[in-house]
Amino acid sequence: MNIYVGHLKIHKGYYAGRPNSSLGNPASYKPNKFATVVCSTKQECLEYYDSWLQTQLLNKNSQQSVELDLLIEHLKLNQELTLLCWCVKDKRLFIENPYCHCDIIAKYIMQSINAI
Repeated sequence: MNIYVGHLKIHKGYYAGRPNSSLGNPASYKPNKFATVVCSTKQECLEYYDSWLQTQLLNKNSQQSVELDLLIEHLKLNQELTLLCWCVKDKRLFIENPYCHCDIIAKYIMQSINAI
């Protein structure tokens, strides 16, 4: 099974950004009308997002848990999933050292699948 991360306007897949997805990163280091948290750096935003998402996923009925479960089912069924955002220009496999919040989503999907 492969999880890819790509750009919303270039690739086809599942848009995991704000405001459309409950998995969108509420934090931004750039001015953004949809962000509810402002960070100093991209790395700080990714660290915030990882902690925030982990907390949301503790509640199995949260919007984030439900949405993540749908993505897990899609991946199991299709053996491939592409998560889309604005910050990744070239479609690539997700990476453990996150560059985008979609890498963090992919990490939690793979952890869930490996735990089964």
